[in-house]
Amino acid sequence: MFTYGQDFYAMQIEGSGRSASVMALTVLGILPARAVCSVKCVVGTWLRTFARRGICDRPGSEGDDIDRKVLQIPVSQFRAV
Repeated sequence: MFTYGQDFYAMQIEGSGRSASVMALTVLGILPARAVCSVKCVVGTWLRTFARRGICDRPGSEGDDIDRKVLQIPVSQFRAV
């Protein structure tokens, strides 16, 4: 049972994606990381952005009510908590 609708996911992915694009460059410019993790990652938009910047190790966690079909990261990197 999922508590969020498709409108929520679309808004979250778009808005979070814009923020992540700017911030990932900033963070990686200051701290060259090889791995990142995201607690409360929602659908993993920030983690997807870091992946596009070459970060392969990027687990994310969120509540179990997230629809796996809209995850922006591989399901294998997602942990429901």
